[in-house]
Amino acid sequence: GTGLIAPAPSIAVERSTLNGGLSLIGNQGQIAVASNRISGHLFCSGNLFKVDAEGMKNIVSGQVSCAFK
Repeated sequence: GTGLIAPAPSIAVERSTLNGGLSLIGNQGQIAVASNRISGHLFCSGNLFKVDAEGMKNIVSGQVSCAFK
């Protein structure tokens, strides 16, 4: 979807169930990670922008190392 970020994010993981971790590394565009159920870690490193949850909470069973707006 277009989400709430303008311009639209270059990566959008929204309203999903992930059976494993999610790593976002070295991205140059906006990133949306919103309203997900993640069975594992949520790892961010070297991204140009902070991750935007678009006001929707993620449920993560593992460690979270991402900085959110």
